[in-house]
Amino acid sequence: MAREYGRVFLSIWSDPDFVLLDSCSQRLYLLLLTQPGMSTCGVQTFSPRRWAKLAPDTTARKVARAVAALEAPRLVVVDRRTDEILVRSFVRYDLSLRSANVTKHLVKTLAQVTSGVLRDAVRHELYRLKDDLGDNGWAGWKVPAFQQLLEPPFGQWSEPPSEPPFQRRS
Repeated sequence: MAREYGRVFLSIWSDPDFVLLDSCSQRLYLLLLTQPGMSTCGVQTFSPRRWAKLAPDTTARKVARAVAALEAPRLVVVDRRTDEILVRSFVRYDLSLRSANVTKHLVKTLAQVTSGVLRDAVRHELYRLKDDLGDNGWAGWKVPAFQQLLEPPFGQWSEPPSEPPFQRRS
């Protein structure tokens, strides 16, 4: 399922976490949202050197600083062991759950994510989205494979987590 565009809501400009970012970090966030390799669940390959080549005044060091700035307010979650990055709110704002077929694809792409941390973070976001919206008639809520994603176990939890898994402290 090839993407042709990236959905960006205008409300991003009133998000306090986003507007406090410097312009390089904001640009990187928008770049991540519009990458062709972004999966339906919001995960893609972590490729800072490739992203640095997309503008002549960008370096890998600038990208690394921008990634760190996006990680601080948890706009993205990076697993450097698996070279994967998640745009945490992607599943919320991409509206994939409006369609049963796209939801099935989301479940399939989530199963392909190597990082357990990122899978847990996506599941947490899906759980929060369902909790926030309730049964609003979106076809994705009725997909059996999606319903199974929201069932325990949630990583180390026996019930849905109250905090995203990437906030856990060891």
